[in-house]
Amino acid sequence: PAVITDSTRSKLQSSDPHQLEEALMELVQVGTPEAADAISQRIRRGLPRQLVVPFVETLGILHQPNAGPVLLEVAIVHRHPDVRVAAIRSIQSCRPSGAASVVRARLGDPSPNVRAAAAVALGALRDRDAVDPLFLALDRQLYEAAPALANIISGDEIGRLTGYVGRLP
Repeated sequence: PAVITDSTRSKLQSSDPHQLEEALMELVQVGTPEAADAISQRIRRGLPRQLVVPFVETLGILHQPNAGPVLLEVAIVHRHPDVRVAAIRSIQSCRPSGAASVVRARLGDPSPNVRAAAAVALGALRDRDAVDPLFLALDRQLYEAAPALANIISGDEIGRLTGYVGRLP
């Protein structure tokens, strides 16, 4: 099994973007929960702006549920919408505990890109508690809510969704 080398750990402590990128690539090769922890810790410590999204996306690529806590934090509080979008997509991939409620709350995000990513993720997570919030989002022209709803609904809710046919672009 692959292990995190001292060289990788050293690069991860660097402030040099190139060293950090190398460390990230090496951690992807390791691919273990320990690698996800190392990436999560570095995200919490702070990164050069241009590396935040790649680090967050890498957690999604690793599919390690232990990345959940940092992803949930980033999805809620990060000031840059592109980072929140990346966190939501990675949450969708990792499926950590507590993901659905955090993602559901992002349907009200100020950024339309974050709201769209949240709708898509809720459909992928098949969050039954998101049905009413997704219908509300659809009423507010968040069209990504329609396919998300199609993944979740059943029974009478199908008629509710098909009622939108012809009203959506």
